[in-house]
Amino acid sequence: GEQREVFPSGLGPLDRHLGGGWHRGELAVVAGGTGGGKSALLIQAAAACANDDKKVRYFTIELPKEDVFDRMACALRGVSAPDIKKFNAARCALGALPLKIHGSFTTLAEISGEIRAAVRAGDCDVAVVDYIQRVSHKADTRELEVSAIARTLKTLALRENIVVLTASQLNDNGLLRESRAVGHEADFVLTIGDDGLRVDKFRRGPHGDLLPCHLLGAQSRFVPTARDGR
Repeated sequence: GEQREVFPSGLGPLDRHLGGGWHRGELAVVAGGTGGGKSALLIQAAAACANDDKKVRYFTIELPKEDVFDRMACALRGVSAPDIKKFNAARCALGALPLKIHGSFTTLAEISGEIRAAVRAGDCDVAVVDYIQRVSHKADTRELEVSAIARTLKTLALRENIVVLTASQLNDNGLLRESRAVGHEADFVLTIGDDGLRVDKFRRGPHGDLLPCHLLGAQSRFVPTARDGR
């Protein structure tokens, strides 16, 4: 009879579609083209989870961790950096939340090892890996490499009983880049398009729905369109 624990994305339409948010043991993949907002959505979700008192570990392999922190502060409070007073207040608020940003891990072994250690220390409910194609792992082919990365992230979510959020690039045909295993292992695949976010996979709910929203780049967050209401 107890309400199940949920992990919010910070975007109202998406959280409603998820029934409140992600569950422990789930791997969610954000898919999109270069510059499409993959990191912004991960940053927004990480800020929302930390603000909900979830312990978050964010692994950035593309952006400097200082930039991730600043963008996360903007997403948390819905402010932009030029508004110095509000931006500084947002940074202070974010600094008080249970969040750690890592910028020195690049290999699958390093990232998975740090996640396991953090879980055992009681310091990780959510792990964010930005993003799959930037993670290094030795394998015979690139497809096998990416497959192993996706499989390991899903295994971490299940065995460590945490939420794992990551992102994947799309190829020129609009498919998950380099390995179909990315979509196969994921419990949830969300694709960023011109009209919003399309739910391409959702193991415990409906898929194929379009969630109308757009990216506010200066605030590093997605917001719903007017026709979606909130």
